[in-house]
Amino acid sequence: KPIVENLWMELTVLGFLSLLSFLVVKAGVLTPLSEKLFDEEDELAEIVETVHMMLFLVMVLFMVEVLLLLRLGNNSEKHWNYAEDLAQNNSHYTSQSYMNKLQEHNIANGKGKTWVPHALRKVWPFSHFDKVAHERSIFEYNIMRSHFVEPPEGSLVKPLTSDFKFSHYLSMRLGETLAEVVELPPVVWIILEFFFFIFWAGSHLSGGSLVNAFAIFSYLLLLFMIFVSNHVDKVYYKLLPKIPLDTHELGRHLTLKKERSSRKSSQRKNSKVSNNDKVTPVQSVHSINNNNEHHHIDVSNETTSLLEDWDMPVYLKEAQRKAKHGHESHESHGHHPHYSLFYGGHHGPHYLLDAVRVCHVLMAIYVALLAFYFGPKVYKPEQGVHDLITCIVYIVVCLFPILILQFAITPHLMKQLTIVSSVEAMRQKKVISRVIRHMRAAKALKIIGLI
Repeated sequence: KPIVENLWMELTVLGFLSLLSFLVVKAGVLTPLSEKLFDEEDELAEIVETVHMMLFLVMVLFMVEVLLLLRLGNNSEKHWNYAEDLAQNNSHYTSQSYMNKLQEHNIANGKGKTWVPHALRKVWPFSHFDKVAHERSIFEYNIMRSHFVEPPEGSLVKPLTSDFKFSHYLSMRLGETLAEVVELPPVVWIILEFFFFIFWAGSHLSGGSLVNAFAIFSYLLLLFMIFVSNHVDKVYYKLLPKIPLDTHELGRHLTLKKERSSRKSSQRKNSKVSNNDKVTPVQSVHSINNNNEHHHIDVSNETTSLLEDWDMPVYLKEAQRKAKHGHESHESHGHHPHYSLFYGGHHGPHYLLDAVRVCHVLMAIYVALLAFYFGPKVYKPEQGVHDLITCIVYIVVCLFPILILQFAITPHLMKQLTIVSSVEAMRQKKVISRVIRHMRAAKALKIIGLI
């Protein structure tokens, strides 16, 4: 719903501009100015019509980009729902089962037998061909969900019920994030003015130089968005505990965790026995047997608890390390260490959203300019086959980065950005309340259906 509302707002602005340009042309306001500048009555009116058609094409392309993102976002929702089903049954998906899954896929040193390049293994659609990235993403989701539902002791955030639909929460946040991408605030238009000047300067280039400028701009845009995506990925992994890629190292980590938990349970058991030294021998033996039974239950529970298998997130451990070495804490200024992970601190997520907005508008403008420049050349009847093939090759070279951006980089970026701006210090209480209300309504409807 928010996405549709923002789309209608942008279409309303476009309709107002169309009406305004139509009235100006029909009223003959541009005729004297056109005669003074071009010595022709209709030259300026034709330029205004061309700009108007360009704006219309840019808006259509922008809407197509958003709708494609929304469609690709459904893949993220399906993945989250699948991981949520596993998380709801802790006995079915644990740290040990994750390691077993990796071993089933013949993992050696954290790398599976796949043709997918390492840099693209978590990017759609390549992620479907890499079982390692698929299993790891599910495991990361479960750990992220565990920290979200059961915050650490001393946290100001209240814990949630174990059946909380974290996938539903992320889906709502993804919808809100996509709606914000559609909305274009004044800051974005100011940034776009700079690029409009670049486009105007590039329009004075000759044919070959202009084509080269087209290609260079598209690849620079791709490199910029890869940089932004890598930054968001770094923030994402800082919000998780350090998870070994190698299965042997992972097994050693789980073994050490289990031994530490066993020692703690033994210490608790011994302390209980020492407190009961004055009881009769029969009662003492009975108490020891009961403690042994409880100790066995605790150890078995640790194999099903992701929170006990792993330490706190990396960014919190780094904040504690800085505090121990005398560095000034971010919380002393009222800022959570979570915000320091972003470029720009507290405003970092907003800057990232502005970057995505600008990128999408520039992609739409770029494709529109490409269509206006190469369109007449493709349909030029007097050109030969060689010229036609050359023109098609140029179009493919110029469009390739845009396709990578639209179908690979941006969907992954929006998914990761939604997660990193929705957990830890950036939990959205209103969205959590909405999810809880939906869960209660679903339970009530299920009970009514049974009755």
